[in-house]
Amino acid sequence: MFLVHCPVCDRRTLLGVDEVEWVHNLAPGMISVTGRCPRGHEATVLTGEALTRASAGPSCRTPRSASARSDGPAGSTSRTAR
Repeated sequence: MFLVHCPVCDRRTLLGVDEVEWVHNLAPGMISVTGRCPRGHEATVLTGEALTRASAGPSCRTPRSASARSDGPAGSTSRTAR
């Protein structure tokens, strides 16, 4: 299933396998899926590895250790003894 936005209805809806009309490989890792919303309007969603990697961005950073804290200028860390 795909979550699509219908530009005519101005609503989001789930597009199931039965509603998919076209699947196009636009570029390596970029796929266009076209189908119809429940009211019959055409809706297209872009998906694929290239788009999911790009949207992951900074939120995929490795979190700092819970035992490390910043005491000084940016980038400096110290460890607390427990």
